[in-house]
Amino acid sequence: MKNFYVLLVMALAFTKLAAQERQGKQTDDSEVKKYKFTYTKSKLAEGASVSLPKGFRVMTDGEMKQKYPNFHKPIVMMTSEDDAADFGYNISFNQWGRNLKLLKEFMKSNHTFYFKDIQYLQDTIITQGKRNFVVLEFVSFTQNKETDRELPPIRTYSYMMYTVEDNRILVFNYTCPARIMDKWKQAAPAIMSSIKIDSGLDLENATTQIPKKTKGKKPSDLAKGQPKVKTKSSPKSGNINTGEAK
Repeated sequence: MKNFYVLLVMALAFTKLAAQERQGKQTDDSEVKKYKFTYTKSKLAEGASVSLPKGFRVMTDGEMKQKYPNFHKPIVMMTSEDDAADFGYNISFNQWGRNLKLLKEFMKSNHTFYFKDIQYLQDTIITQGKRNFVVLEFVSFTQNKETDRELPPIRTYSYMMYTVEDNRILVFNYTCPARIMDKWKQAAPAIMSSIKIDSGLDLENATTQIPKKTKGKKPSDLAKGQPKVKTKSSPKSGNINTGEAK
């Protein structure tokens, strides 16, 4: 009888602990913080704008050099009020006409020069506002090259979009440290879908962003074996279009 009571007490205790564990898991799931952002339209350059969370400001040249020693100076780089998340805009020369499929593959090859351990969350071509964009969203470690400073690799979250205009590539880049991406990733869809390009676009500030050395395939290698894909009517915004841009 004594053993029976001991077993009964142990069973009750186990049941109670299991219930507490289930309740704890439910609490953890419900406590995933959702952030609310207020967006303000920002002019990036003549003919290009985006809506960014309130508090974003233009980054100084000194801040850009300190934070991004490996990269060419963009047309504009903006940072959040707490200097955690950044949004950049640049224009580079185009080698692929309107073949966004080929452009996407080259940019992925280009990424291996600046980043390592890349995990792509999005790797596609979409139509947004009657314009086709390459979309590359990923988490990676930033490699510190082309600098004399010994800096440890930083794990980052990046959301990049590319589009072509008059033989130029327009580059939009939203990024933050991966350790705080739970917050800033929530703002990414609203930011990137707000990108606006109009007829007054200034294309005079194009800069080359292709590094001196690029791992992976060369543009000529990527061009080989690329089948000609018939363009389809533009899908609704956000849908995948794997053909050439119009």
